[in-house]
Amino acid sequence: MGNKYTSPWLGPVEKPAPPVNQPPVAGKVLIRGNPVVCQEITGVYAYSDAEQDAESGSTFRWLRADNTEEFPEFIPGATSLSYTVTAADQNKYLYFEVTPKASSGNTAGTPVLSEPSILIQNVLPTVTFSGDVSVCPGVPVDISLTFTGTPPFKLEYTNG
Repeated sequence: MGNKYTSPWLGPVEKPAPPVNQPPVAGKVLIRGNPVVCQEITGVYAYSDAEQDAESGSTFRWLRADNTEEFPEFIPGATSLSYTVTAADQNKYLYFEVTPKASSGNTAGTPVLSEPSILIQNVLPTVTFSGDVSVCPGVPVDISLTFTGTPPFKLEYTNG
């Protein structure tokens, strides 16, 4: 409630309360990039604040779900604007969440969740060896490998 004062024309009048500082808002929250295993995707959003308070300390989280009907679960440690899709994300939907924060005034806004990504359907690569050669210690041999799947590929050789 505001304070009362006396108006010479109307008598006692209630002063209007000062405007309430509004919290910041995140809009247009979405995921940018190709959500494929081993690829980086980025959360983007539009920050706004009614009082023009600068953005400071907004927080980010990535989430995943088995389908678009259930509430997604937070991915431990995934708290930056960018996220590298992992094998654990296969056959899941990813979401990006931002909680906008202002440097002054009403600092904490309401968390906003993006729409889900497309279903992550990256099949892990398979390797096919070809050739009809016996490999013996100390004898060089040519081996042909064919990778199928979505790059990047990583081949590790273990001796033994």
